Amino acid sequence: MTKPRIYQPERRFAQKANAPGGITIAEALQRADRNVAAGRERYLGAVDAKLKIAVEQAKAEDETRLVELRSTASEVADLAGVYDLDELCAAATSLRHLLSTLIVGGGDPPWAAIRVHMDAMVSLRRPDISGNSQARAAVIEGLRQVVMRHGGEAG
Repeated sequence: MTKPRIYQPERRFAQKANAPGGITIAEALQRADRNVAAGRERYLGAVDAKLKIAVEQAKAEDETRLVELRSTASEVADLAGVYDLDELCAAATSLRHLLSTLIVGGGDPPWAAIRVHMDAMVSLRRPDISGNSQARAAVIEGLRQVVMRHGGEAG
């Protein structure tokens, strides 16, 4: 009969964690926060680029491009959600719901309501509004009122 061999794996993580010269979890989190903050403005450029496309699509007031505008509004909402721009996400979602209702139900597009949504989304990216929680809340409340007038639900 042979003796069983017992395998003892090397515990590299434990060795590295106990080795001198490492950093603490708090330091690692601080570095991560600094890195995210440094890249935030660059990444927010993607939000602004999509928003600019949506503005151009809405300006055309072309009924044949409503599906395209809804898709772009959805992309703005998705990007805004990723970067914790909650009010911008809500405004873009509200526009998407408005357009979805219109596309499914038919009828004349409420261009004034669409323009209000676009203006709201652009405003929410302005520093004076994006840095003021009360101003952001007021913009969203205004959008809710506009959407309710058109028989929809605010997003």
